[in-house]
Amino acid sequence: MNNNIIITGYTPDHQTGIADLLDGIQAEFTESIYARSTPGREVLLPPVTYWVALQDGVVVGTAGIAALAYGNAMLKGMMVQQEQRGTGLAARLLDAVLGYAATMGAEQLYLGTMTQFKAAQRFYNKHGFRRITMQELPADFIINPVDDVFFSLALH
Repeated sequence: MNNNIIITGYTPDHQTGIADLLDGIQAEFTESIYARSTPGREVLLPPVTYWVALQDGVVVGTAGIAALAYGNAMLKGMMVQQEQRGTGLAARLLDAVLGYAATMGAEQLYLGTMTQFKAAQRFYNKHGFRRITMQELPADFIINPVDDVFFSLALH
């Protein structure tokens, strides 16, 4: 259970913990989760609104949302530490994003992920997202070069 985890807004002080979380997730996979054009660690810059989940001061999860045009929004940086998967933390982070999406009047939420993130894809399907093609993304969606699986969620 993750009842001792707090979800709070991003500050620059969280950046090292986010980089460590990314490194831990990378260690789970043989394929790189970093953009091919980025040497070493990719710096995760916060989108318009960004949350971190902290357990005893350690970053164990992240999620963010960026506004796009025409009532669209983009889920950014949704990550959960391996030990926290299946505990409900991802759902809590998604709830923070969806709550904020409602306040900004978003009608559609889009995201990109990688083929190797099978558990993430199951999570998104379970929470009502539908898989779409890259061609179905809005024109202003920022595509991470390593993402090759895309989803959308109607927010009405």
